[in-house]
Amino acid sequence: MVKGLTSGHRYQFRASAINRVGEGTMSPISAVIIAATVPTRPEAPIFVTATSTSITILLSAASDDGGAPVTHYVIYADDGNQNQDNFTPVMSFNGQTLEWTIQQSAEPRFTTGSIYRFRSSAINTIGESKVSNSVLVAMADRADKPLAPTVDRTQSSQTSLFVKWQKVTTGDIVITGYRLNMIQLASGNQQVVYDGSLNSEVTSYLVQGLSTGSYYAFHVTSVNFNGESLPSDEMTAVVCLEPFHLEKPDFVSATKTSISISWTQPTSTGGCPILSYAIFSDLGVSSAPFTEIDATLIRNKPYLTLHTISNLVKTGFTHSFYLQVFNEVGSATSLITEIVLAEVPD
Repeated sequence: MVKGLTSGHRYQFRASAINRVGEGTMSPISAVIIAATVPTRPEAPIFVTATSTSITILLSAASDDGGAPVTHYVIYADDGNQNQDNFTPVMSFNGQTLEWTIQQSAEPRFTTGSIYRFRSSAINTIGESKVSNSVLVAMADRADKPLAPTVDRTQSSQTSLFVKWQKVTTGDIVITGYRLNMIQLASGNQQVVYDGSLNSEVTSYLVQGLSTGSYYAFHVTSVNFNGESLPSDEMTAVVCLEPFHLEKPDFVSATKTSISISWTQPTSTGGCPILSYAIFSDLGVSSAPFTEIDATLIRNKPYLTLHTISNLVKTGFTHSFYLQVFNEVGSATSLITEIVLAEVPD
């Protein structure tokens, strides 16, 4: 072995034999020999993207050409059987471009929905490097975008939201799971609150530790072997419950044609501001359905606690009333108050 040579330089050599008598005749000059070895082993290819009929990967260049320029690269792919190492070259690859798309039309052995391993090697004038590690890629489109999630208020609280979404059942390959993302609208902070990318059966999550009365936005993504889908449309929700325990209205006064009632706020607003009240009455006809009265005077006025119902005609008859209170997520209904339409005697 000749040591001390400069990598990449070209050398020629002559040799002679020496014994006790002396040195023999020099040999003819050798052919030109480059002081080089094969390139170093490339890193594993990187998955870029895929469709139902194509796979794009990015090769890693050899970190050391071994002293002789790399002339080309080779892509090897298996036959989709992960239990055997049946790797053969991708014949459509031009050997020069580090990013390459394998098209099903040019390589019919690749089928939609199958998972393949890809490796690469670098070649110079000395020979071929060791083959890289593998990257696994499915010939499949990215996972389909899910529908927007929803909130189940019956399983939520004043500090939590129970978020649900529908399964994605379409696509070239199976969905392996889902991720739930949350944005706190006041701060803009975004985080993955649930990563179920390996559990496709879970389609709901209780997000806890939220601030009562605050607004949050949620979107969900589906995941398959190749990665994550586009995010679903956003769903915005406020953290609160429906108001509850609304007392029935109180009698204030009456005339032959009017009745005045008052009320108090519900025991609990549910954690969100009261937005509106509504009054319902049978208008003195006991068999009649209750209808909302004076909506334009009462709706969207959460500060009201007193109202007079005028132009009543069933003098001497009992009128029944109940209240409804609303916040952003729902409503509560009071019990019924019965009042006779009549003036108080002198």
